[in-house]
Amino acid sequence: MEPELTGRGAILARRIYRLEQHIALCNSLPLAATSETPDDHTLELQRLRAEVEREETHKRVVSLGTEHGCQRVGNIHNNELEMRLSFLKEQFAATILMEEWTETLEPSFASTLGGAYKNVGTGPGEQYRTYRLPIYHPSYEGTLNSCETGPPMSEYGPLENQDNREREMLENICAAMEPHRVGIVLIGLAHLHSMSQKLLGASFNVAAFEWLPTSS
Repeated sequence: MEPELTGRGAILARRIYRLEQHIALCNSLPLAATSETPDDHTLELQRLRAEVEREETHKRVVSLGTEHGCQRVGNIHNNELEMRLSFLKEQFAATILMEEWTETLEPSFASTLGGAYKNVGTGPGEQYRTYRLPIYHPSYEGTLNSCETGPPMSEYGPLENQDNREREMLENICAAMEPHRVGIVLIGLAHLHSMSQKLLGASFNVAAFEWLPTSS
């Protein structure tokens, strides 16, 4: 007996069933067109079946990009964050929550939710240090000089350090996922696309979502 599909696999199975029923109905109609070239429905069915096969043979990581402030214990958006994490966990049948967090701060809100959890963030090493202050701040040390009258902007980078952080996070995610098939990773929104690309390159199935609280 084949194991029951869960998460994304179950969603795909339902779509395949509905599409198979539709194709069967179309083929049963009088004067149904016949062609050696697969039609759009047949091509979509082939694509869905291939995706199911990949879902069964590759692990999945679901990324949620947000702002780090709502990850702190006591933030007014903690309940909204928990609601989204719980929804993704249920929909994808995830068994571990991973998070980009820092060792220099108190434990995050996500770490208090129970279940398997792993901080996959990076340490305080110089190779991971990134700009955190706006350009007008007197202690700014980025590409531009300090400018107290400048408009508030924060520089992204140094780019090589951001890449160092993401490569380290990828290694941490791979290690955390060893005993799991589906996991959720909570990361800063600035890393959502590039980390998703790195995860795809590491042969994970990847789904990416973003959520920013409407107010701080």
